[in-house]
Amino acid sequence: MQKHDCEAHTVRKISTKKNPYHFVESGLPNVFLVGVHYSECVVCGTYTVRFKHFIGLMERLKQAVIESIEPLTPEQIRFLRKMLRKSSKDFAKLVGVSPEQVSRWMSRRSVPSKSADRLIRILAQEGTPVKSSKRTDRIVLSV
Repeated sequence: MQKHDCEAHTVRKISTKKNPYHFVESGLPNVFLVGVHYSECVVCGTYTVRFKHFIGLMERLKQAVIESIEPLTPEQIRFLRKMLRKSSKDFAKLVGVSPEQVSRWMSRRSVPSKSADRLIRILAQEGTPVKSSKRTDRIVLSV
């Protein structure tokens, strides 16, 4: 395949309620954003997204996950762990379980107990906020 210049083949778009931007970069499978400006290369399909308030967006996502009434999914646990900026090993120690137990949660071989689920949410709520360098089947946020 011949290389091309994406900039020369870019179409600028704005996501809408009818056609929201699927924010897979968050690590969560169910996050759709409205009002996001992005560009798409019509040759290779590469997307370029620019967020004016990325830190605020990630904090809002974190809050939505924490406030969800369903048990945490593996993707949500991973998201909250990353928001805490912890390795899997350090996260396991923080929650009071073995790294193997966290691995079982991530691979869906086991689910966190209700108390572990609650503790993860509390740690994420009280933990370190993101720094520069309800029901959650589908989260739609206007930005």
